[in-house]
Amino acid sequence: FIDYSGKNLNLHKLLDYGKKVVLFFFPKAFSPACTMQNKKFAEYFEIFKLANTELIGISQDSGNCLNRFAKKYKLPFTMISDEQNELRDLYKVPSSFKGLSPGRVTFVIEPSTKSIVHIYNSILNATNHVEVAIKIISEILEVENQFYSVSNLQ
Repeated sequence: FIDYSGKNLNLHKLLDYGKKVVLFFFPKAFSPACTMQNKKFAEYFEIFKLANTELIGISQDSGNCLNRFAKKYKLPFTMISDEQNELRDLYKVPSSFKGLSPGRVTFVIEPSTKSIVHIYNSILNATNHVEVAIKIISEILEVENQFYSVSNLQ
């Protein structure tokens, strides 16, 4: 991936370093629902950071547009421009409203198996994506803690 500032981001390296990843696809920067969704992710950014989780927002907007969006709303996470829909196609993100709008889908990726453990698809409930991501990350942390406590007993 290349973020809006031109910085290269390697998903596999993040996962290799043990980071959990939340990829969230959103239709359009500056639209009301997408602005609410991104601001909500920003509001909980420190919680995701404490949980060793990388947030990555992806839209079809240009890098320049995402840069303005991130600056205006002080969005502290990585934003990726997917103008050619390569990532949307790779992750099979469906369109919404009978193809009139790009979809809003969130993927939670777990590092030990490097697999998607949860997909949340809702075009209308934009801020629910944050709540669902936090719930899934919490469940992953609980499993990790159980694993480490059992392995420390041996």
